[in-house]
Amino acid sequence: MNEKKAFYDEKNRRIVHVGTVADDDYWDSHWAEGIVLRPDRFVVETTKRYLTGSAKILDAGCGLANTVHGLDQAGFSAYGIDFAQKTVGMVNRAAPHLQVTVGDVRATGFADEFFDGVWSLGVIEHFFDGYDEIALEMKRIIRSGGVAFVTVPSISPLRRLKIRMGLYPRFPGEQAGFYQFVLEPSSIVSSFEQHGFKLLESQ
Repeated sequence: MNEKKAFYDEKNRRIVHVGTVADDDYWDSHWAEGIVLRPDRFVVETTKRYLTGSAKILDAGCGLANTVHGLDQAGFSAYGIDFAQKTVGMVNRAAPHLQVTVGDVRATGFADEFFDGVWSLGVIEHFFDGYDEIALEMKRIIRSGGVAFVTVPSISPLRRLKIRMGLYPRFPGEQAGFYQFVLEPSSIVSSFEQHGFKLLESQ
């Protein structure tokens, strides 16, 4: 695996990691060691603060499906999609009771307002052209009053200090080798609000 290098994109106020392209082959290789289903307590406990009973929840970009497994065990109607076909096949063989399928987070194929909530755990930062399509798709498939749960690598106070000190090289603007962005929290909130979401909580 190539070592990732960090640059700063001043125009868009974000850190850019390059060195390993985060495509489906990368994720299939990343998760190739196999399935060990471990419920994600953070996800389950956070979900329970906003949704109850058998609420329908999608993990959009579910990887090894630990989130789907945990939500399923907690009594939710849990679904997962991921574009890494080998990984999804591995999940299906190991846990055929879970509703996990191959899919694109930008065009999930689910009906309008199908879900009460959608999780996006470390997904939106891997799209070089931005995440507007993902936010719009989440808005479409979440019912009115439902919840989007979004986690991303963010520009922390330490990273912000390193930016001010000029410790990141300037980003040349090329997509070659792109892995992920590290995003400014306020810009994420602003972007999702422009698509009709309202911030309930941030950490």
